[in-house]
Amino acid sequence: MKYAGIAIGVVVVVAVLAIVIYFLLKKNNVGKKKDFVEFDGNNTELLKVKSLSEKECKGRSLSAIVPPTHDALIIRNGAIVNQCSGGEFPLTENGVTIRTLKIMYVSKTVRVTINWGTQEKQRIPYRDPKIGKIVSVGAYGEAEVKVSDPSKFYLNLVSNFGDTFSIDNLQERIRTLVVDETVKAIGKVINEKKLSYVDFEPAKFDIQKEVGDYLSVKFTNTFGFEVFDFIIKNMNLAQEEEEEIKRIYAEDSDYERGKVIYDRNEEIKERERQSERRRKEAIRDDKELDDFLYNRERDRERDDIEYERKNRHEDQDRLWAREDKERDYKERIENKHMDTVKDIEISRSEAEKVKNQNGGENGKSSLGNAGHHCSVCGASYKPGAKYCPSCGMTLPSEEISSKCPDCGSEVPWGTAYCPRCGHKFGK
Repeated sequence: MKYAGIAIGVVVVVAVLAIVIYFLLKKNNVGKKKDFVEFDGNNTELLKVKSLSEKECKGRSLSAIVPPTHDALIIRNGAIVNQCSGGEFPLTENGVTIRTLKIMYVSKTVRVTINWGTQEKQRIPYRDPKIGKIVSVGAYGEAEVKVSDPSKFYLNLVSNFGDTFSIDNLQERIRTLVVDETVKAIGKVINEKKLSYVDFEPAKFDIQKEVGDYLSVKFTNTFGFEVFDFIIKNMNLAQEEEEEIKRIYAEDSDYERGKVIYDRNEEIKERERQSERRRKEAIRDDKELDDFLYNRERDRERDDIEYERKNRHEDQDRLWAREDKERDYKERIENKHMDTVKDIEISRSEAEKVKNQNGGENGKSSLGNAGHHCSVCGASYKPGAKYCPSCGMTLPSEEISSKCPDCGSEVPWGTAYCPRCGHKFGK
């Protein structure tokens, strides 16, 4: 009996402990079924939304599996709870699994092609500078879009759909936005460039580059998606407007073509008149030759005269040109010589003046004390100088000297006057 009471006591204690542990585990969500919400799409769609009801979340510890090619937004009641990028993320808030939530998987790499085009009511009004009237410009092409900011993309674009959201509705909305902004951008570009209708096609690549850059910045900042490879396939006018512009250009083209033909015909007529004058001159010359040449040498002489007649103008021009060239050359030489002679005379007169001012007693000159003198201009220079300070003439070395014919003194070569007796040396 004693051992039976002990056994019953142990059983009761174990049961109490089991009950306490159960409630503790229940309170801390331990023991709940843990599960994963995996991405069941592929990387060919721009985004995919997966909704979880309260029933699906109840009693489960859920975690979202996000592939590395996608970003995931955890959304509850239209608000973003968390943003995940590649990996496993618990779908809990304050340790409790979030109930009634949506997971929006957004591809990082997928580009969606948007075909855009202006409808009749969306045509761009534009004043064509060629015809001076307003025309309506239409265009169509394609572009690619890719999500760059998932949060901004959801808040400013996807959340506006509410319960009516679908991928088709989203792509249609993006196409509408692209068309509206494209119409504005094309109108702005062609107005700034002042393009006429005939300039649209040559300038199409410049237009689409400017419009594509504008759209990419606009949509990235506003809606969180970028625009790539924006292409304008065609730009056109309404049929009646296009026909009118073609008619105006055709008239201008006919006028220009007619003017070219007229100028060419006038040139041909002038050449014909010149040819007729030359022909008459040749006939007159031949008649004169026939009157004066009667012997066997007449034909040869006539050929020589004809050749001379053809070339005499060229020979005369060459002769005159050569004479003009020789005359100009002689004039330059004479002018240069006169300038040189004039400079020498001026230098000599200045040297004479210096000599008269510095003459010493008994007819001795003090020029020898001032240095040597240039043989060209007579200017004095200091011993050891290599060039004349007045005319730039190369001066002789001081070692070269000669004797004065009057007094016999040694005089350095190049000295204009003897420093002893004042004798004037020649060049």
